[in-house]
Amino acid sequence: MTSDAPKITELVDEVDTTQKLVDATLKVKTDLTFANAKLYEQIFGGYLDRTARDICLDLSEVRYVDSTGISLLVQLSKALEERGSLLILQNLQEGVLKVLEMLKLDRVIRIA
Repeated sequence: MTSDAPKITELVDEVDTTQKLVDATLKVKTDLTFANAKLYEQIFGGYLDRTARDICLDLSEVRYVDSTGISLLVQLSKALEERGSLLILQNLQEGVLKVLEMLKLDRVIRIA
């Protein structure tokens, strides 16, 4: 019996950043939804455990974020903020940006 659940490598690519302005830049490769939230929680948690600075998420391939995905972003932002770091979102598609703005999360989470 095979599982249709995505593998971690199908969800995120780590982007090499030579500027070192952030500890990690992650290119998110699927929508942030309830269906894959547990895997993203593991991925983001792994980076929280090993980084002391900011994390940047490249959301250029994310077309949709549901309430679970929003919650995941807020939790990651709060965890980073508690240690004096930032969550930075970049390359948002228009629909995702509108949702974040409607929820006023653009005031809480940095959007580049």
